[in-house]
Amino acid sequence: SQGYVSGRPTLGIWGESLSSFYQYYYMMPAGLYITELEEGCEAAAKGIEPGDILTAVNDREVTDMNSLKSILLGYEVGDTVTVTIYRKGTLHYLPLTLYESTT
Repeated sequence: SQGYVSGRPTLGIWGESLSSFYQYYYMMPAGLYITELEEGCEAAAKGIEPGDILTAVNDREVTDMNSLKSILLGYEVGDTVTVTIYRKGTLHYLPLTLYESTT
């Protein structure tokens, strides 16, 4: 066995939920505070970095890893989605292609 579920789509992004304190105190939107990106993933290649906040995938709100995973389960490996990234007061919209998760 491969030790993982084949065909599960990923963006190669990991993070944690942004607390309501941080949202309020730093005037940040709700979202996934990115802590890590898979080496060589398209998200990293397009300039997404730890500290950025992922707020949506195809306009569906992301608040934590569970919400990100459940959104991605609706897509196939090879599909392109538009991610909304918040950085320093600006929203950026980037197309990213989902690839197969090996973790």
